[in-house]
Amino acid sequence: KEVKYGLTYCMIVGIRESILNQHGTFSSQSLKNIPSANKNSNSSLEEDLSTIAVHDAEFKAINKVRFPVQESVQTPKHELIHSFKFKDYSPDIFRRLRKMFRIKEKDYMCSICGTNSFIDFTTN
Repeated sequence: KEVKYGLTYCMIVGIRESILNQHGTFSSQSLKNIPSANKNSNSSLEEDLSTIAVHDAEFKAINKVRFPVQESVQTPKHELIHSFKFKDYSPDIFRRLRKMFRIKEKDYMCSICGTNSFIDFTTN
């Protein structure tokens, strides 16, 4: 049970920081700084799809982040007693997909991570 909690907690922290770092923010306290999705209702999904160029390298991109026990310049302090690593696969591709389908970053994070509650995350 403790291993499952640890893995889940690492995923929650990693996902949140990945999204926040895409917007140049640093901690989960900065959620309010994430911009909302495109509010222009006149633009169609087809227009959005035609303006996005995708490169093969973006599908192969992997961002690796080490979360030390203590807060660092790149990572926030976390509740675990050990450090952990998080891999973010194709972050630009997934960011673009969310943008194309007008999924707000805040809504995405809350649907995946909940309110940072282990129970919310494991029941999704």
